[in-house]
Amino acid sequence: MINIHRKKKDLLNLIKILSNNKVIYLFDMSKLTCNHISIIKKRLYKYNINMKMIKNTLLEKSIKNIKNKNIKLFSNVLKGNTSIIFSNKSVENIIPKIIKKFRVEENIKNPILKVAYVQDSLYFDDINLDILLNIKSKEELIYELLKTIKTPVNKILLSISKNKIYEILKSLAIKK
Repeated sequence: MINIHRKKKDLLNLIKILSNNKVIYLFDMSKLTCNHISIIKKRLYKYNINMKMIKNTLLEKSIKNIKNKNIKLFSNVLKGNTSIIFSNKSVENIIPKIIKKFRVEENIKNPILKVAYVQDSLYFDDINLDILLNIKSKEELIYELLKTIKTPVNKILLSISKNKIYEILKSLAIKK
């Protein structure tokens, strides 16, 4: 009886994770040691990114209950060991950066990406980790846009005299 309640609670928790997070990655971490997993978790935690080991059957049941996201295809990769890494923050490329850095430092090819849900799109297989590494968050895109706009605007403002700026602002204020 207690086991059934525990499973229902775990199912509801996983449904909440899948429904409420912007960024979801599934990895195979089967060839990693506990120490390796601990290192990855600590690095993710610095960015408020969570990681959980999950059972594929539980994840499959959770996926069937998700209405607001196109993650039904997650079911296609549910073989072997599965870990879920998730966040509601704009950390689209932080997770691949952490994984790539970890692989280089430890000189291993694991963990292996199964699938990622990023910016309402699915990315399957480890070959897409490099693509995910270069995805920019909305904040990064806005920053780059403002940075490119800033230079021409500064040139225009510098070319206009102080009196002319005052006259422009004064005329705008009068029109209101």
